[in-house]
Amino acid sequence: MLQYQLNPHFLFNTLNSLRFVAAMHKDQIVSDGIQALSSLLQNTLTNKNEYITIKEELENLENYFFILRIRYAGSFEYSFHVEDDELLSCLVPKLILQPLAENSVMHGSSDDGSVMEILITVWEEDGHIVMELKDDGKGFEVTPEALEPHKERKKIGVSNVNDRIQLNFGKEYGLQINSHPGEGTTCTLTLPMLFAETLTERTTNV
Repeated sequence: MLQYQLNPHFLFNTLNSLRFVAAMHKDQIVSDGIQALSSLLQNTLTNKNEYITIKEELENLENYFFILRIRYAGSFEYSFHVEDDELLSCLVPKLILQPLAENSVMHGSSDDGSVMEILITVWEEDGHIVMELKDDGKGFEVTPEALEPHKERKKIGVSNVNDRIQLNFGKEYGLQINSHPGEGTTCTLTLPMLFAETLTERTTNV
């Protein structure tokens, strides 16, 4: 237990030291990037809850996008749209958007210098939560194996998202991918509407 507590503590202290050095050298991009990484790690390493609010999930995703923009500068832009602020307090499994964002940026960005647009939208539909990540990138031909575990590393995260959702909530929920070459990609997550009090009742009943 002591070792487990020391390792994150050491990591965050080191990141803060590096951020301070970057700021001293007036390297704002590196300083902000380290801050984004530190926040992302803190929210994932120290927060042991399996479920987090949609607000926290979007904050984690924004930090992740910030880090990606250091590496893929100028290749993409992103925006969020939540149709009802009350949805921000709904609970979802942690880090279900990050693998989708990673695939979008790494495999959807064009090589011709054009800027890909990524839109993350959250809304309620028929008593369920729908979270959509849509890009206007290169797109690809969707195969039946798209959500199955694959030897290629790039496929693991996407199939893991679908598996986690269905293991937690059943086959009626999960991830749908719609994409065509040259027409972009849309990843749609369907989840139950889950609040903190609902989760407590669900856990108690189990």
